Amino acid sequence: MEEPSRKRARDDSGQSSHDVPGVAQSESVQATGVCIRDIEFWLDDGNIILNSRNVSFKVYKGMLAEHSDVFKSMYQIAQGVQAPSEQQDGCPVVQLDDSPDDLRELFRLIFPRHHGLKLTKNNIDIEVLSAIIRLDHKYELTDLYAQATGYLSEYYTSNYDAWASETNASRWEPEPIHAISAIALARLTNTPSILPTAFYVCATLSPSEIMEGYTRRDGVIERLSKEDMKRCLNLRDRLVNAHTVITLTLFKAPSKTCTARHSAMSNRMPSVTGCAAFLGALLERCTLGSFSRTLTSPGALMSWVPCIEYYSSLATLREIGLRTALCAECKTHFEENDEQKRRAVWNELPRLIGITVNGWGASDVRA
Repeated sequence: MEEPSRKRARDDSGQSSHDVPGVAQSESVQATGVCIRDIEFWLDDGNIILNSRNVSFKVYKGMLAEHSDVFKSMYQIAQGVQAPSEQQDGCPVVQLDDSPDDLRELFRLIFPRHHGLKLTKNNIDIEVLSAIIRLDHKYELTDLYAQATGYLSEYYTSNYDAWASETNASRWEPEPIHAISAIALARLTNTPSILPTAFYVCATLSPSEIMEGYTRRDGVIERLSKEDMKRCLNLRDRLVNAHTVITLTLFKAPSKTCTARHSAMSNRMPSVTGCAAFLGALLERCTLGSFSRTLTSPGALMSWVPCIEYYSSLATLREIGLRTALCAECKTHFEENDEQKRRAVWNELPRLIGITVNGWGASDVRA
């Protein structure tokens, strides 16, 4: 996978648009004069004050400078030019225009209470990663940026085997709606290898969820750009079509080497046997919406093998009026076809979305 660029892409056509309301007066702040003193990060023994919009933070400049050369330069300039009358509580004051919530997420990592400066599944979510990545473009948070983009690229992987085995979710697993933010971050960092998986996850949402967007904790509504929303909705239609074709093909008939033979149902026999009857019964349940996943689902990368395994027990066979499940030959045939067809959809994702991702689907692409 390509090294993510640390500069914004020049093309704004894929950027997410934001509806930015006023900064919320949350429980973490309290009024103090013109600005709002942040309860969590107004440290009594701090030695630098950062005013961000209408929120003030008092923190340790040395620890911030250790992780950002930009912060270090800001402090040197502020300390050198500010008269004592311009300072507050004897501390230099730096004016910022970043989101206070983004800064707060960063400070929780830099000024930890109970753990070191390292992202783990216990302290990350899509908003923490977003805050670090957005702030890195201004403050050069090299180490944290590498960790954040690593988590993002690991889940929204470019490796089919990692996706199919779910090892991409071993360290963290965002909610499907968070794919909207992932697409924005992929655009921001110029990391196109994240886009196919992120678009796929986004396309599994309902059309209304895709259009309404994702509301972050700071009240910002993050939506796909007009072009990316069009791509996502078109992709959803194509995935529904692909899923329908795959399902009908998989459940159509048993293997040519089937070792069982279906027997005709008689008036005296309430159930039928054989692989064809088994596949037909499951397809009927799928078509009628008896599964949580229907025939017209956009989940074209989801395997049907777990469904086959679930209905292979004696108890569940009775639910569908059968006596036997698939024979060994048909089960192997089904599993191989299932994997082959899902991999084919995976390899086609960039084309289905309408984007180009160099190396996508190649055997040497890694998560």
